[in-house]
Amino acid sequence: MKAEQFWKIIAEINAKAPDGSQKAMLRQAKEALGKLTLEELVSYDQIFHVYHNAADRQYLWAASAALGASCSDDSFKDFRSWLISRGKHVYMEALRDPQALYNFILKEEKLNFEVFAYAATDVYTEKIKAQGKTVRFGEFPLSDASSAHPMDKEQEEAILAEIPHREDIQEGWSVNDFPQLFPALYQNADDEAAKALWTVVGPEKLIRGHVCDDTGITVYVFENSPENIANFIGSRPMANWIIVTDLLDQGLVTTYGWFIDHCPDKALLGKITSVLVPIQMGEAEAKPVLCGTEDALNDYVERTEHENGD
Repeated sequence: MKAEQFWKIIAEINAKAPDGSQKAMLRQAKEALGKLTLEELVSYDQIFHVYHNAADRQYLWAASAALGASCSDDSFKDFRSWLISRGKHVYMEALRDPQALYNFILKEEKLNFEVFAYAATDVYTEKIKAQGKTVRFGEFPLSDASSAHPMDKEQEEAILAEIPHREDIQEGWSVNDFPQLFPALYQNADDEAAKALWTVVGPEKLIRGHVCDDTGITVYVFENSPENIANFIGSRPMANWIIVTDLLDQGLVTTYGWFIDHCPDKALLGKITSVLVPIQMGEAEAKPVLCGTEDALNDYVERTEHENGD
């Protein structure tokens, strides 16, 4: 099987499930794959895994999280299966510029599709069972057949040569990096920040930053860490005062201007000042902290609950 035939099968699956329903797509996938021979199923699965592995890039992982997908190791694998299921054009555009995915995501679409990766395995197993062969629990005959008959190296190189090359980012990225990494996704910065904070960071890790300046008082929400608190304060030298609390309004830090006035947790204070003081002394610059207003976060949560029927 050539890559062109692989993508033709994926296109056929999408054409017969235009609403993006994953149940319908899985049904259509098994129907399409059921027409293949055992040898073709091995080739299909090998090509699938070449594309799946090629999409294992940090910038794509970060983009999936910025778009609202779960960002665990397993979830990123499921995201890459979803990406392949959407077809060649979407896959290639995502590898060229992951921000382009925003234009392809269907309303309420889940950005993971774990079972799509197993469709060929299921069909292959059913075919050999139909031939009277026994498959015991824990055996994976498609994987065994693929290992016994590996893909031709030249075919793999030809597939990889067609995939857009983009310089990857370093491991260790966080939600704080999203606006800089994906500016097109953050044109509506407050709303996108709210989505990332709620879906990627999680409400249990959020804290409030109450900032009083000449325009009044604004309440922000951001991820709780000593470094984030220090950079949040250090990036607001013109503040009259800042109060950082947890979501239960228990005080963590208060400032006079941008200088810490009170912090009851001395261990926390030491961690904050080790980052904040060099910023205040002009020896370092405050790093960006992904934050959104509390109003934007509340609007996002209410809108999401309404869309989900909660």
